[in-house]
Order: sequence, then structure tokens, then C-alpha cells
Amino acid sequence: MLSLAWLARGAEREGEVKQYLVAENAVVHAQVSTELWNVTTLFQLCSREVDGCLKVTVTPTARLEVFVLHRPVQPGDERTDRIVVDGTGSMDELTLRLFRGLVARRAAFLLKRRRVRPTQAMEFFAVALTQRMLYAGKGARGIYLPDFRVPRRQFAAGVFPRVDRLVEHPVATSSPVLFRLYLVHCDLLLNCLENATRNLPELLAQWWRLEMEGGRSSTAALQEALGEGAFREGETMQQWYERQARERASSGRFRNDAETIAAELKELSSIPVLDADASAGVRLIPLERLPELLESYKLDNQALTTLQNRLLYLKRTSPPLLADAIDEYMVALGAIQAGKEGEFRRRLSAAKKGFAAALKRQQQVEELLDRVEKRDVGVDYERNALWEAILRHSGELWGVVGRAAGFPEE
Repeated sequence: MLSLAWLARGAEREGEVKQYLVAENAVVHAQVSTELWNVTTLFQLCSREVDGCLKVTVTPTARLEVFVLHRPVQPGDERTDRIVVDGTGSMDELTLRLFRGLVARRAAFLLKRRRVRPTQAMEFFAVALTQRMLYAGKGARGIYLPDFRVPRRQFAAGVFPRVDRLVEHPVATSSPVLFRLYLVHCDLLLNCLENATRNLPELLAQWWRLEMEGGRSSTAALQEALGEGAFREGETMQQWYERQARERASSGRFRNDAETIAAELKELSSIPVLDADASAGVRLIPLERLPELLESYKLDNQALTTLQNRLLYLKRTSPPLLADAIDEYMVALGAIQAGKEGEFRRRLSAAKKGFAAALKRQQQVEELLDRVEKRDVGVDYERNALWEAILRHSGELWGVVGRAAGFPEE
């Protein structure tokens, strides 16, 4: 539940309804209380998403003021300490504007500057977070539910956006279908960056810093921030992107539902070991036998580290209830690495029981959420209709993207 402190004087007249957000160090101004509530709630969700991605926990020192107008936003309306949104405009535009202001404020904090000018890299990050908030589960369910079906189909046809166009030439929200396609591709590129580094905030801060220094494009700054170690010999930035995007789009899920997570965890609970007597030359050994595999050198520490990394990825894409339960499996693996066989067996047994209980609770939660979503027919119809339009006209969109070798300029 959101704990909100209201300050509203008199009747609901223009400029007289506002809300102070202490944790976010922000003030939201609106003309009516219902509008104030809606924008404030969205602002708090966006603020938490930015801070979560950048792993920032301190309260911002620079105050942000958010003004909800009933007219299109003009170029002179916004400043570095102010976010201005059109309360009558699209949800895409409103959310993107909130993310722009929040990202710029946290970028200044990470770069140790009083304020920063917006960069193309910051815009890309704000766009990717907009996709995650509105259409990839973060806003409605609080968990990341990526849907890379359209990129997968594009990639299967040999069509990739040019990474420099993706980063440096954003699509306007006034073109809703193309913007939705652009949103999901930005989300996918951010997913690639998360997979390419163990410290996403450091990578983003370096990218922003290099771009702000000037003398290089945003794409060149990203390539420099990634470092030579991220690339194969002779690999260009575009080739790196296509390799990463194809892999991440294939591993992305439409829904990180309980059954999917349970199936993947079951797969990880069996360790493949070379065995000449097995029909395929490989035998699957239960996780409980991990100590004897390590003792007989049939499994090396690198294989154990790989297993831990796969569990970590599974945790990151799981609902919170299941993520906590998967944590216990990782604790058990930590025990065996420390040579504590007895503790490993106890931890593993507790992890299995804990996951089974969490799985049952998660299935109940998902059933409830499904029933609630089915009641919200208007919102579901609007979003699904737009998404189906993308799928229905994907050939046309691919043709535009393919001819331009990137997203078309507005």
C-alpha cells in the first residue's frame, strides 16, 4: 500500500492540489485530486524502478516538481528540476516524461554533478524503462515479464535494427504502433546490457559520462563503456548487438509464470555428467549427489559457478515469492563450495520444501491476478488491440525497418 500525505486547500481549483513525497523528495501538482492520485502513484512506481535498476537507495538531494497540465507540453515548460506532463495525453508520453526527469536526476547523482543535460543514452534508458513499466509487467504486477515475440520473428527473417539508429534516433510517441515496436527493442537492448555486465549502474554511468564529454557518438560511447572484453575478435558494435539480441530474445519469456519457473528449476536440479555407459554419453545426476561428484572430480568448480549463474538469472526473472525460494538453493550451493556437506544437504532439503510452498502460493496469486485482469476489459482490449496491430502489420513494419536498416526518423 502507498502511504500518501495530502495537502489540498479548499475546493478542487487549479493549482490548489499537490502532494509532497518525502522518500522521493518530490512534489506533484495537479488540478484535481483523482488526477493527482494517479500521477503520484505512477511517479512513485517509476522512481522505484529507476532506483532499483541503478541500485541507489539514498533519498535524492535534488527536489523534483511534477506539474500536470491540461494542454500539450511546450519546449519552455520543463527545467532540470521540473517535470511537466499533459494529463490529457497518452500514457506512453506521460510515463516517458516521468522517467526522463527521474533518470536525469539519478544520473547527476551517479556522475557527482549538480545537474546534467539529457543525453541520447539517458533517453534510451528512459524509453526502455517505459516499456517495462507499462507493457512488461513492472507496473501491473511488480515483476518483469518481457515479451520479445516480435523481435524474434524479425530476427528469424534476418532483420535487425541498426544499433546506432536505436540509440540515437528515438521514435516519437505520436506514432503509437512504431513507438510500441521501438519500446520493445529498447527493452531488449537494455536486457542485453544487463546480461553483458555484472554492474549495470557502472556501465550506464560510464556511457553517460563518455557521451557528455563529447567528441563521440552515443553508440561509440556505449562501445567504449562496454570495453574490448565484451567483443569477439574483429566484432563490430552492430555484430555484438545482433549476437546479443538474438540470444536474449530467444531466452525472453512472454510470462514468467510459476509453471515456467518450476520447470526450469527442475531442469537445473539435475546435473549433466559425462558417462560412456549412458545412451547419449551424458547422465543426469540429482543435485543431492553434488558432493560425491565434486569429490570424484566429475564436476569442476567452473561447472558449479555456471549452475549458480543460471540460478541467479532464474531468480532475476522470477516473481518475488519464487525468487526468495530460489535464494535458498544458492545458499545451499555456497555451503558445498565452502566444503560444508552436511549444511549443504540440510539447506537443499529446506530449499525444496520452501520452493514447493512458495510455488503453491504463487499459483494462487496468479489465478487471482488473472481474474482481476479479466474484469478490466477496457484496458486489456486497448492494449491487446494495439499489440495485435503490431503483430498483424509486422511484415510492413519489418519492411520499413529493413529498407532503412534501422528505425525510420520522424
